[in-house]
Amino acid sequence: MGRFADYTGRWLHHCHILMHEDMGMMHEVECVATPGASDAHPADRVARHDMSADEVSALYSRPPLEVA
Repeated sequence: MGRFADYTGRWLHHCHILMHEDMGMMHEVECVATPGASDAHPADRVARHDMSADEVSALYSRPPLEVA
């Protein structure tokens, strides 16, 4: 990952190589000005290779359109 000292906001971090995208290189990123401004919600579960698309979608909802 990188450092974004001069930018706060949300965007999608992604890779155009589909296998990389499938392995987690597509996710929402939010940079905040201070650690106290973060609103982390760690996942109780993460996707596995043997999960169906519906199971993965249930874990990782689509970001809002304004982020995409």
